[in-house]
Amino acid sequence: MQWNAALASQWPERPAVMAHIRTKIERLPFSALHVVELAPGPGHLAELLLTAFPRLTYTGLDNSELLLTYAREQLVPYNGRAHLVQTDLNAEGWPKLLPGPVHAIVTMQSLHDLGGEAQVNRIYRLARSLLVPGGLFLNADLVASQQDNPDKPGRRSVPRHLALLRSHGYERVSCTFEKGEFGCVVGFSPLSSSSAGPNT
Repeated sequence: MQWNAALASQWPERPAVMAHIRTKIERLPFSALHVVELAPGPGHLAELLLTAFPRLTYTGLDNSELLLTYAREQLVPYNGRAHLVQTDLNAEGWPKLLPGPVHAIVTMQSLHDLGGEAQVNRIYRLARSLLVPGGLFLNADLVASQQDNPDKPGRRSVPRHLALLRSHGYERVSCTFEKGEFGCVVGFSPLSSSSAGPNT
């Protein structure tokens, strides 16, 4: 697929990012895993996770029917465990499309395309409300180097991403991986309701 080849050529660090996401999923303490991916594109991360974890079930949400068609072809061997849905992440209602429980929500090189900080922040808020206690939210995206870049409003600096996650009550917020233009930020849903953040 030409689109995917262009991504791999421009960002050769993508395999390392996907391997890091796999490691973070592997460390979760749940006996069964339902992972939701926001904007999975052609489904390569989904294929990696479904192959690595036989007990994992997967839901992918993407706005592109073309990419979803390609992803469905890639994920045919996992038909019983993989579910793909066309939806606009900036629209209302997509959280209701998810079967529960949700143990992890991941996204790779995608949220910066939704708009600006308001759109990214909205995803952080919604994801926090969907996760089981102790669940993982992971955003591996293209980031601004140090200062937020007004010319690329969807790209926030790592410190800004971390601040947004904390504002929604995520715990153990950290940047777990940086390579090339990528930064991977994570947060966990609190184990107790008393730890809920101000915006939840």
